[in-house]
This record gives sequence, C-alpha cells and structure tokens, in this order.
Amino acid sequence: MNLTDEDLTLLPTSMQWLAKTIGLQAVMAMVKSHGGGMPVYVPMNVTPDHYLERLIGLEAFIALVAEYGGEAIEINKCERAVKELLYRQIRKDSLDMTQEALHLKYGYTIRHLRNLVGDVVDDRQQGLF
Repeated sequence: MNLTDEDLTLLPTSMQWLAKTIGLQAVMAMVKSHGGGMPVYVPMNVTPDHYLERLIGLEAFIALVAEYGGEAIEINKCERAVKELLYRQIRKDSLDMTQEALHLKYGYTIRHLRNLVGDVVDDRQQGLF
C-alpha cells in the first residue's frame, strides 16, 4: 500500500511525530504489531538482527534509534487510520476483483463491501425494465 503525507492526518499527533522521523510505512508496521500494547523499548545502539530492524527496515530503525534511543515509546492503536487505509485498499481492489473475491480476501459481507465501494444495490427488488 502506498502511503502519502496526506495520510499522516489520519494518525494521532504523537504518531505523526514518529512518522516524520521513521516514515509512515514503518509506523504502520509498528501499529500492526505493537499498537495498543506494551511500550516498545528502543535500544541505545543499532544492532544487527534486532526485531525492530526486521519489522521496519534498516533506514527507519537507524532513524528511530537516533531520535528515541534508550526510551520506551507507546504505539497507539490508530484505529481510525487503520480502518480508513483498509477501506481505501478495498476500494482499490474492487476495480480488479469481484465482490466474491473481495469477500474471501477481507471477510466482509457482500452488502458491507457494496456500501464501502459505493455500489449499493438492493437485491431484494427487481428492476422495472
């Protein structure tokens, strides 16, 4: 998923600062694995094969250590951002996938997918013509 600077506004302020340091893609990876949980301890030094380096990438890990080394940072759940980005991905996928394929991929009902995509059709009514 390609994330833009415009997507930063979906995040809480504290997470926006983190995103400006390590990048939005890295923040979303941390949200997915640590969001709403225990604080994440950032080591003082960059070490090879650290789990954060594997999670967010070397460049982002170096920037994280430079800015927050030795601190424990809380990662918000960012529910609004996660939901909005997921819905955007569903809308994008809907251009190339059937509703049934979207249902299998995301686990949402066909009716909910139609509401998300904007293709709201009441299947209980027959057409007039």
